Amino acid sequence: MKNQIILLLMILGLAVQCLAQELNLKWGKPTAEELSMTTYEPDSEANAVMLCRITNARVDYIKDGFKVLYDVKCRIKVLNDEGKEWANVIVPFTYNGHMYGQCELVTKVKATAFNLENGKTVKTKMDDEMVFYEDLNKRTRLLKFTVPQVKQGTVIEYEYSILSDFFFSFNDWVAQFTIPVRYTHYNLRIPEYFKFNINETGFETLSYKSGTNSRRFMLDANNVLECMENVSEFTGENLPALKKENFVYNPQAYATKVGIELSEIVIPGILYKNYSTTWDDIEKFLFNDENFGGRLGKNPFKNEMTDAGIYDIADDEEKIIAIYNLLKSRVKWNEKISPKASESPGKILKEGSGNNADINFILINMLNDAGFTAMPVVLRTRDRGLLPVAHPTLDNLTCVVVSVSKDDKTWYLDGSHDEQYLNDLPEVMNVTSARVLRKNQPGEWVDLTKACISRSNSLITGTLLTDGSLELLRHTKRYGRNASRFRQEFKQAADSADFVSKLGEAKDGEVTKYQVVGHKGFNKSVDETVAFNMQCGQIGDKYFFKPTIFGLFSEPPFTSHDRKMPVEFPSIESRNINVNITLPEGYEVDECPKPVNIKTPDGTMSFVLMTKVDGQNIVTHCKFNIGKTLFTPQEYQQLKAFFDEVIKQAEEVIVIKKQQ
Repeated sequence: MKNQIILLLMILGLAVQCLAQELNLKWGKPTAEELSMTTYEPDSEANAVMLCRITNARVDYIKDGFKVLYDVKCRIKVLNDEGKEWANVIVPFTYNGHMYGQCELVTKVKATAFNLENGKTVKTKMDDEMVFYEDLNKRTRLLKFTVPQVKQGTVIEYEYSILSDFFFSFNDWVAQFTIPVRYTHYNLRIPEYFKFNINETGFETLSYKSGTNSRRFMLDANNVLECMENVSEFTGENLPALKKENFVYNPQAYATKVGIELSEIVIPGILYKNYSTTWDDIEKFLFNDENFGGRLGKNPFKNEMTDAGIYDIADDEEKIIAIYNLLKSRVKWNEKISPKASESPGKILKEGSGNNADINFILINMLNDAGFTAMPVVLRTRDRGLLPVAHPTLDNLTCVVVSVSKDDKTWYLDGSHDEQYLNDLPEVMNVTSARVLRKNQPGEWVDLTKACISRSNSLITGTLLTDGSLELLRHTKRYGRNASRFRQEFKQAADSADFVSKLGEAKDGEVTKYQVVGHKGFNKSVDETVAFNMQCGQIGDKYFFKPTIFGLFSEPPFTSHDRKMPVEFPSIESRNINVNITLPEGYEVDECPKPVNIKTPDGTMSFVLMTKVDGQNIVTHCKFNIGKTLFTPQEYQQLKAFFDEVIKQAEEVIVIKKQQ
């Protein structure tokens, strides 16, 4: 028994020793293992691996005020040429905050490349001249630098510090990236007088421990503030890379991270300050902002609307469309999205371009002047992740769109993209939680996905010929996202002939006639008529084809066994397909798929396929519905099982044979 205990202790000691070797925390001294590494065993496809990343954050009292100091150190191993992109480092920071004088300062920037050459370690330091700055917008600046002499096999090390005036708004600590992370650690030190909440999000597990230290702050030459300091430590080990998956707009938005929400500062007898923010507070701030509320009021195109007879249009939708088309003829989108206007109204009109907020504020003013009730709707675009509704903050709002109402009807629209229509927002803006703002009234949460529904109705008629070919005529009417997606695809084609050619290739047939209406401009629908010739499958003297002719999916949308990220569909969707195929004389149906009706347990996804034979006619009805846009990882198995069964049933065939 004693020998077994000794053996166990030796094994544990060896394990601890190996772990210590793996967790190299000595900066400037990469290990032989790190320098010689060629692949990362847990992820053989990784282009690089983050070996170690340490972040220390603490609150300090400097020059008559509290500040937050962030110290960041990072070590990365480059495994192949594609991994060299990690030598390009970008650090965003705030140089012009919401209140005058608040900013962040980046200092102590250092970077070094370590290469193994002829068995020796060659160290190359970055010169200060390789560090530069770039303004992202009026508030955010980017520090950029490139680590020199980086190639396959290089170990990169860099570090920097950020001194921030925003002690009431801590930067999120991100533990996960698009490359795997071997080890990452966050040490957070906050005085006991700061009352805060810790919000840990993501799908990977971090270890956590907490404690306290004593702390002294020199308020001035004669006053010292002594207190306890709360210490929180988060550690992540062997975290997988965030990889692109189907139906995820931005994997980084679902990274495992830690957010700190400060609620109040209470220093007995000295200071009390409440930092809790509500959505009402944010709304008031926005309406008092010259680049938001300051843009609401005057219609700059009143004379043009009068000359065009827009005020006299009786139909509400036609009037909105006329207003939209007039605006877009005068102001083009500069392909930037923002929750606030970027330039002065005069400059926007003079240059004839602006971001989506610039255009939408003008659109709101035009609509209100025409007798509608138009209001701004703020949201977080889907490429930035879900809006944390329970944690109000202005920084989480990235976009503004338009709500316009008349009597009992409401429409949503955005003045940026050209391919959309009423209640057809771009995918990135089609979110479940958006806030409609009303001046001097409480705001309202709305689910834009329930208004912006994608629909398509197809009628396919055709004849089976005795040589096994099908002559088909398909008429499809598309609405909402289905229509705007079609317009985008048509726009991206070299010309109409190229579009038609690719359509024939995609359907394994020959297009003999093509006609489309509504594929350009601001239209409610796209009407497409296509005549196809295609060959049926054949086994012996029997022919076969799918009940829906073209199937539902070009490839299975979900193939992974499991999934850690949610599934984000572009929109709620409804597809209806009706098919009527006439058989030639002397032929009959040999096999026909049975009717199916498939649903997910919650009923949000459904598929119906029914085929019946009526004399020489085969009639098929197919209906496919996506009832919501967001499915959690816990719902993935049910979702995958649903699609697997739908694809299986949709691939069943109708078999035709000669009559005996």
